[in-house]
Amino acid sequence: MIHAAGVAGSTPIGLKTLEEVDNILRPKILGLAVLEQIFAARDLDFLALLSSVSALWGRSGQVDYSAANAYL
Repeated sequence: MIHAAGVAGSTPIGLKTLEEVDNILRPKILGLAVLEQIFAARDLDFLALLSSVSALWGRSGQVDYSAANAYL
């Protein structure tokens, strides 16, 4: 199983709307929650969660995307 969902944002932090932030965070955070529920009772050999280097070195306008990747 590979979880690689994600949407990159581009709006400066001071101009982001709650809806925009939600659209960026939702795929990674809720996707991971769904996978946790699906595989809770299984003994997996591994689960690959693909993040981005933006979790460590964010780009301008991508604070929400960086946070989603750090969460993952």
